[in-house]
Amino acid sequence: MEYTNKSNPQIINSFKNQKVNIKKDDFKFIKAKINLDNFQFSRKKRKNSKDIDTKQPKIKKIKNQIGREKSMPYYKIDSVTPVVHPSAYVHPTATLIGDVIIGEGCYVGPGACLRGDFGRITMEEESNIQDNCVVHGFSDSHTIIRKHGHIGHGAVLHGCIIGEDALIGMNSVIMDYAEIGEGSIIAASSFIKNRFTCPPRSLVMGAPGKIVRSVTDDELKWKQTGTQEYIELSKRCLTSMVECIPLNAIEEDRPALQSRSHQPKN
Repeated sequence: MEYTNKSNPQIINSFKNQKVNIKKDDFKFIKAKINLDNFQFSRKKRKNSKDIDTKQPKIKKIKNQIGREKSMPYYKIDSVTPVVHPSAYVHPTATLIGDVIIGEGCYVGPGACLRGDFGRITMEEESNIQDNCVVHGFSDSHTIIRKHGHIGHGAVLHGCIIGEDALIGMNSVIMDYAEIGEGSIIAASSFIKNRFTCPPRSLVMGAPGKIVRSVTDDELKWKQTGTQEYIELSKRCLTSMVECIPLNAIEEDRPALQSRSHQPKN
């Protein structure tokens, strides 16, 4: 696709000289970026501040267009495209590459990276992967987070299987071929070595991780309450989360977030 812009031919010529294959989505971003650069340059040449102020809506519109083009978190590789159920929520700053399958009602938080460029990654129904988690695996591996699996902030999963209703604590690392049993809890900052297995409802902690006892009914209920919060969060994000410009000061009648029943475990 060829693009010409009389006001800035140097940018266009640079793309032509590099023989870049510009796709449709890339073209939209380039066009918006050129428009913004040209507009900002023309603003600098103006001396009348009144003229500048009248153009504020236009520059905001261009910046919003660039933001939309840059925030796409999905990437195809080797003709394999991620799959995301319409009821799932994936934050725009998360990244999904290749053979990644996101099931019904799932939540993928800001900064999470799911790289299906060697092996497959599957999130089953109503599971969640929180902020800054990394999920990956070797060739031919299949990393699975089963139904209601709960992956805490900053955890790393590599070619493993997380059982149904299991919780992986914050900053934990689960290595290749490990299988975490249904309803188990992996304590925060644990390191689970490769091929580790644990029976259902195991409480595991340490580096390397060891089974210390069984998960109690009260602990499992606490975990399930937290997972339900993330199921609801996925719905909240789909219906009410929008990119915005921050306020300069706190408003007098500032709305409050709804109080939730799930609290830290004593």
